[in-house]
Amino acid sequence: MKSNTLGKQLKLSRISQDLSQRDVAKRIGIPSYRLCRIESGKLQPTSEEYTKLIAILKPMKSEMGDLELFILHLAMMEDDQIKLELKLKAEELSIKYEQEQLNASYEQAEQPQPIPMKSVE
Repeated sequence: MKSNTLGKQLKLSRISQDLSQRDVAKRIGIPSYRLCRIESGKLQPTSEEYTKLIAILKPMKSEMGDLELFILHLAMMEDDQIKLELKLKAEELSIKYEQEQLNASYEQAEQPQPIPMKSVE
């Protein structure tokens, strides 16, 4: 039950920031009863609501792993949106991997190489 897990995490994040349901609902432009239903798992937020909730309740990222957060984000989207998000994430990871490889090769190149010694006989 993904929405229930999401709702619990949203509620924990909201409470940890000392925000009321009314405050958060007002900031994202929905009635407070709708946020109550989202937090209780009785209603899934729209993609727009979800994006706004994540932006407001930033500590959620530290309470959940990035991968879990990304999966929950995908669960709220339509099929075409999911494909686009996955493509963008794959490109992001590919770029990150390439950067790590370049950094590793630069670090290795900067290290002085030992000079071979001729043996004296």
